[in-house]
Amino acid sequence: MLGRPACVAPGRSCAQRARERTATAGRWWLSAISSLSLCARVHVQPKSCVQSTWPRSRPRRHGVVSPFDFLLSNHCRRSGGNYHCPVTSTVSDTLLELARRDLATRERLASDGSLFNGYHPEMQQVHEENAAVLDTIISEHGWPTTAAVGREAAEAAWLIAQHAIGLPAFQRRCLSLLQAAATGDVPAWHPAMLLDRICVFEGRPQVFGTSFDWDEAGEMSPLPIDNAAEVDARRASVGLPPLASAIERHRRRSRA
Repeated sequence: MLGRPACVAPGRSCAQRARERTATAGRWWLSAISSLSLCARVHVQPKSCVQSTWPRSRPRRHGVVSPFDFLLSNHCRRSGGNYHCPVTSTVSDTLLELARRDLATRERLASDGSLFNGYHPEMQQVHEENAAVLDTIISEHGWPTTAAVGREAAEAAWLIAQHAIGLPAFQRRCLSLLQAAATGDVPAWHPAMLLDRICVFEGRPQVFGTSFDWDEAGEMSPLPIDNAAEVDARRASVGLPPLASAIERHRRRSRA
């Protein structure tokens, strides 16, 4: 029997906590961009996160965001919101089309506010269909690395994995592949941020402090971090700026 996730206070379920945050936190993805650099592989994988299991009553925290949820926006957004299943000659084109579909759907649902009322069924469908295509690509070709498909398509693959929040086993498979590729084939922040996403959805402290949410004071703050005193060293190991800088940037953008 699984116990209560650490993020939930007695008497309050994960779902209740998620619903409280969803109404406001979902808007953050529209302005949450940050700068990163390529760096060394991910070294820190606390046992509490990596070997844990997903709670049976896992909250769908669609409003919780990482700062790169629309990193591909400049490349992927095109006019119109309709999506046609891509028939492309390359894996790169397929991945970029899937990312375009994700971002176009998010933007359309955000424009009328429906994105922020829990995990929108249409958004969930897009995430799961995109994940199915990525799963096929992985099975046939391995993880889409920068060398294999180019930087933008590699980021599109990471985005698809990051957004597959209803498929925990798939996210863990992607995490293992990304960690193996993070010796130079993909940026080290890819597996770092996916690890944080997984920990947050398990209701456990994150590792690198990349997932933010609105706090009780109405400010954007990082969700609980494992061994927070050493988080800046972990962030530096994957090319992320100090946490204080990230907090300042998040809050500045949330007020813009």
